[in-house]
Amino acid sequence: MKLKNYTKNVFAENTVFVHELMPLEYRVALDVLSVWLSAFPPLRLCCEQPALLSELKQRLPFNINQPWYSGLWLEPQRLNWRSSLEEFSDCLMSGARLGVLLSLLPARLLPGRQDWSGEPLGEQLGGLQILQKALLQQGFKTTTMQGLHTGQAILYCAAAKAARKHGRFALADRLEFAARQNYTKPMSNTWCACCALILAVRQ
Repeated sequence: MKLKNYTKNVFAENTVFVHELMPLEYRVALDVLSVWLSAFPPLRLCCEQPALLSELKQRLPFNINQPWYSGLWLEPQRLNWRSSLEEFSDCLMSGARLGVLLSLLPARLLPGRQDWSGEPLGEQLGGLQILQKALLQQGFKTTTMQGLHTGQAILYCAAAKAARKHGRFALADRLEFAARQNYTKPMSNTWCACCALILAVRQ
């Protein structure tokens, strides 16, 4: 194959066009997960939302065969999350890392998110808390649980928009900066987050 054609094919295979990008919340979470898991290959992937695969392939390689030294679980589903968690528990050894990304109820309002299929566990009442407890029971200790696109950030953005509308541009700038500072926060200190990111270690 000519170099020009090879380069074109590789570029096309690994490119996510702008109109196909996932909502920012998911891209930020995948960036964090990529950094956290990259030092622990090979990786076992369980992606239960196909829409996330194209973004994921740009960031992390994963193996289909054991052994695995880390795991990535994207969008656990209400109907089968227990069996997926048991599989991770069976195949990951002590010290292995597991990253989990869940949509929460406010995510349904995100542009580009409404057409996703399935019944995400995180969008069910108490789903995040149920999963967190089950992770501990299966031997995974949560080291970090962050909310993305928090209610605080949404409130600051709305206030900034109102300030600009009334010509208070300096105030709007400060409010927008505060929104960025509050975009991600520990789940214990936030409300109405769109997504939750869990980083856990196998005990």
